[in-house]
Amino acid sequence: LALYLDEVPQLILLCIAFALEGLGQTLVSGAEEAWVVDNLIAVGRTDLFNAYFAREKSLSSLGGVLSGLSIWALLSLVEIDASMVAGLWIMAAVGQLLAAFLLLRIPEIPLSVAERSRVDGPLIAAASTGTVRTCLSSLVKNRALLALVIVTLIVSFATSITGDAFELSMVTKGLNPKELAPITVAIDGIGFVSPLFVLFLVRHFKITNLLAMLLLISAGASLLFFTLPTLGVVVGLFLFFHLIDDLWDPLHDGMLHSYL
Repeated sequence: LALYLDEVPQLILLCIAFALEGLGQTLVSGAEEAWVVDNLIAVGRTDLFNAYFAREKSLSSLGGVLSGLSIWALLSLVEIDASMVAGLWIMAAVGQLLAAFLLLRIPEIPLSVAERSRVDGPLIAAASTGTVRTCLSSLVKNRALLALVIVTLIVSFATSITGDAFELSMVTKGLNPKELAPITVAIDGIGFVSPLFVLFLVRHFKITNLLAMLLLISAGASLLFFTLPTLGVVVGLFLFFHLIDDLWDPLHDGMLHSYL
């Protein structure tokens, strides 16, 4: 609807649309991870946490490569107008409906009574008290989990800031907005390969050491943004930080669920 309006009404509708998308993604991400963990516990394969999240990240990035190449070709061949953008949004909506249909057909392996009691027992006990304080106190008592949650909040905050800032910085330094298309393809290409490399790393290094190393490398690399802020360096950092994210995410998700 926003495509057929102008100025302030268009901006308001766009904000509402992206707020709804953010709400949907939040609900899906938590439910999807719980579904995966339940299935792995039920079949006795909790060793596959890292493998699942790495492969899921890799496959979704492969989809990004294919769609990114398509859009890149589209940008090169034709002039983009409002009707074409509307068609792309409709295509995205059809994709969401297709994904929902496919997911409904995938069975969930139910946990046994004993497994469910062991997995959900503490949660049910906390909920029965009727207080959020009990849940928070359980989190605080588990120092490893608390530390990981704090680190996650800090990293998420930094990622939220740098995401848009980097794209704006590249454009203001002379990058044609259309040139973001090949950069996006490169990002998804990195995302396809790097999570699979994680599976090699976890066989040889402790996960906490890997996560700490990724943070230290990121902190050092970020200094280049202030000391040598040329367009080439900013583009390089943009790609590099996406590489760090692609390595970080499956390691973090696997560790979080093993703690839980």
